[in-house]
Amino acid sequence: MPRGVSEIFHAIEASKRASAPIAANLKAQVDVMKDISQFHYMQFPIMLNNRQTQTELYVMKREAGGRKIDPEDTTLVVALDTENMGRVESIMRVMGRNVSIRMRCPAGVVPYMRAHTIDMHALLRDEGYKMVDMNVSPLTEPITPLNVEERISENIGRYQPRNVLDLRA
Repeated sequence: MPRGVSEIFHAIEASKRASAPIAANLKAQVDVMKDISQFHYMQFPIMLNNRQTQTELYVMKREAGGRKIDPEDTTLVVALDTENMGRVESIMRVMGRNVSIRMRCPAGVVPYMRAHTIDMHALLRDEGYKMVDMNVSPLTEPITPLNVEERISENIGRYQPRNVLDLRA
């Protein structure tokens, strides 16, 4: 029994509405796949105070492709989930032997972290680095593979084309 044009039109519209979320999800996955060649991303467990926790490491590259990361010209992010302080994220920019750090942590932990920035200066100095800048701010939204470039841009300035991320798991 043939359907009327109106029924076919409604069926097509219903199909479009049903497939829209699937298409959006597929587009998001394709966008993530584009970023895969832009940063190294690793998750690994570590032990802190006899408690296993998750750590995330993002390492940016100067250029897309297979070039090696220059340890004296790179940006990296370390995100650590701690039992007492919650999630602590450090965005570090290394240029030569100079290091800039942007720490993001729960608002209640910010004063503690700020009070201990002098300790970080000493630790870096002992390793041959100079801290040229350190900022501690409240964590509002955690860094993820989907937003890492945006969070880095917000915290260390405009994202430079030469600072491309490379993700390999």
